[in-house]
Amino acid sequence: MLKGKYDLADAIYRCQLKSRGRWLYPQLSILPAGARFLPPETRNVIKYVSDTVKRFEPVMKRLREYFSYIVIDTPPSVTFEHFILTAVSDAIVFVVTPDVGSIFSSKQTSIGLEGMLGLKPIGTVLNKVPIGLPNLKGWMDYASEVVPLLGMIAG
Repeated sequence: MLKGKYDLADAIYRCQLKSRGRWLYPQLSILPAGARFLPPETRNVIKYVSDTVKRFEPVMKRLREYFSYIVIDTPPSVTFEHFILTAVSDAIVFVVTPDVGSIFSSKQTSIGLEGMLGLKPIGTVLNKVPIGLPNLKGWMDYASEVVPLLGMIAG
């Protein structure tokens, strides 16, 4: 789609999940990214990121015409893909699980985004929290070290 071979409308899929004959998420649409959405890498990294953001911004503009909220799901990282998606985003929310690796990598990404791009995520969500998790307060405090804790989701 970014290469101009397909129209944006052809790449968006409505959620088809049903339960007992009823649509579960009738307002949810998905635009899959595929294996790789970036153009071939160039030697000039700044130009590479800038050119890709310029190609992605019109897509985001069209999506904003049709959707109230656009969620871009990426793992915490400081890769080019992450920089590009972050550059076209309105806000960043980290979703972490109650384990050291998840929270630590999100914290490092948050520090990197703020230091390199001046971006401050708006919050963290602690996800997949087992009922009766020992030391829940400790996990909440640790997740809050990334950015303020917005809430928790049992899992």
